[in-house]
Amino acid sequence: MAENLSNDALRSQVRMQVAFWKAQDRRSITTGPAWLWRGPLVGPRRTTDLDPPTARKIVARRAAGMPAAAVYGTAGPRRRRLPRAVSPVRAAVWILGAGLAAAMAVHSSSGHPRAAAVFSGLAAACALVGSAAAALEIWARRDPLNLNAAEASEIAARRREIIWNPLAGTGAISAAGAYMLEALDTCTQLREHPAWQLPGTEPLRWQIDLDEEIFQIARAAAALDQCETSTPNADGLSGQSYRQLTAALLERLVALHRCLHTLSELSRTAAAPPGECDQVIHETLSAAVENELATGEWNELNADLLAHVTGYAVLAEVKTSPR
Repeated sequence: MAENLSNDALRSQVRMQVAFWKAQDRRSITTGPAWLWRGPLVGPRRTTDLDPPTARKIVARRAAGMPAAAVYGTAGPRRRRLPRAVSPVRAAVWILGAGLAAAMAVHSSSGHPRAAAVFSGLAAACALVGSAAAALEIWARRDPLNLNAAEASEIAARRREIIWNPLAGTGAISAAGAYMLEALDTCTQLREHPAWQLPGTEPLRWQIDLDEEIFQIARAAAALDQCETSTPNADGLSGQSYRQLTAALLERLVALHRCLHTLSELSRTAAAPPGECDQVIHETLSAAVENELATGEWNELNADLLAHVTGYAVLAEVKTSPR
């Protein structure tokens, strides 16, 4: 019964926040991602969308330590290990310099033996640097983790984007825009919550992909906007879709708020005296395992938003006081 009351309270809180956003004018919102006003919202890339060989290569690139911003680029990890001074152009310049210095040494050999010796040494040094740069360049180009043209084209073809700008223009914010603004605000709070600094929470943090959450909620909200402006057909399917999308978005926001509430509970219980917090932390984390994102069934809308139960199981092992 207490849990039902808690869910009702969370739903009321979400509805109140959505109503707050709907009461605003579009021009009153001046901060947020640029796609709210212009341009597409680009979804995070997923290895599950790629063919198995390409997906395995992406996983190997991540394992090699490549940052997320570069893991889908054509250059592999070897290229990133090279000094910035190493490039095909610079290698060619060094080799060209070696040739010019050698020519000057030959030209000076008859009448200026000392100058010829200087030019010879310079030619040898330039040739050594140029050869080393060329060898490193060849080593980088033969990296087995480089993406070839076909793989790069495949990744580009899997790009996911939404052209939906809920704050463009003037007037009141639509219901879909209000759900989106509340989702963005909640995800920002989740991303920046201090509870992630507690022992044992790091594995869970990486189970929840907030960028994917935002993209999927935006996809549903954009469809909700289309339902709101379209004319219902004879079977009333447009109105039915509108109700289903509204219910799914509400439950999604409730799940995010529940996760935020759990993190706040973790912070509160971790601050309790050591003798008092063990049982409370255990009960809080057990409730999280049972009730959070891992138990949601939001049909097709949230098929790829569900967190793994194992992530919360890790938290259930936390039995430590703050350090």
